Amino acid sequence: MPTPERQVAIDWLRGKGITDTACLDFSGGAPLSALEISEANTDIEARLLLQGRQLDPFLAASNLSSKDMDYVIDILQKWTYDLLSCLLTGESRYYSKHINALQALAKSVDLNLLMQFQRKLNDARKNSQHPLNNELQLEAIMLDYTQLFMK
Repeated sequence: MPTPERQVAIDWLRGKGITDTACLDFSGGAPLSALEISEANTDIEARLLLQGRQLDPFLAASNLSSKDMDYVIDILQKWTYDLLSCLLTGESRYYSKHINALQALAKSVDLNLLMQFQRKLNDARKNSQHPLNNELQLEAIMLDYTQLFMK
């Protein structure tokens, strides 16, 4: 099924008691997914990622390791997509609520490293259901994330 027009989806979400419609962007315009996302509160993870190079990768991995690995990788992939989009076009698709911070971060991103990081996230997505130690995987991912930003 196609996604409804944005205003129709916003009205529907407001009818469900959701006033912050940034979750609609995060869900790619799908209102049912947006409803689920609003309950998950992805803003917590975004606040971690906003730290850029100053992020403590080990603390972040510890905070994220209790969450489903698919969920965490999805958040990282969408964040990385928005970083790339801000770098190339100045726009955001998923984290429109954090557009100003994303644009500021994008100014210090190394494009080559960002593309490599996206490939690593794609590989991590393939292995997200493997019984590997999630915290160790996330430590490596978050360490790579901090390296995307120039000093």
